[in-house]
Amino acid sequence: MKAQTKNVADLNQQPATKADIVKLETGLRQDMAKMEAGLRKDMATKNELKAVRDDVHVLKQDVSALKTDMSSVKQSIGKLAVQTLKNTEDIEWIKENMVTKNDHNKVMTALDEVLHIVRRNDEEGVVMNARLDRLDVQKADKTEVEKIKVHIGMP
Repeated sequence: MKAQTKNVADLNQQPATKADIVKLETGLRQDMAKMEAGLRKDMATKNELKAVRDDVHVLKQDVSALKTDMSSVKQSIGKLAVQTLKNTEDIEWIKENMVTKNDHNKVMTALDEVLHIVRRNDEEGVVMNARLDRLDVQKADKTEVEKIKVHIGMP
């Protein structure tokens, strides 16, 4: 059996017969047919290529939509950043200008003291008016007594 199967080394050493060449040609044809069948098996069909092309088209549309969405997101982030800066400035202004509880309590204590003084002055005014009224009565009484003394002739 070994004698019938010849390889390239054997062919180089001996002259090839017609039968050897036919056998070699047949083997090569069979190998090429197998290789071609394998290649055809691995090659994509028109339908498969169309499906891939359609998938690529859909993916391109998806990427385009994502780019649009990303642009919108970038704009939103920019607006948020600007608003955050404004809010930060507002918060700083509030911190600087806002009245604290302690400040409020100090003002209220001062107002309570002023109100207490005003009430006391009001009460003192009422008392003074009452004294003046009594003095007016006393002065009127004294004036009448003086008139009576003059009328009677008393010094």
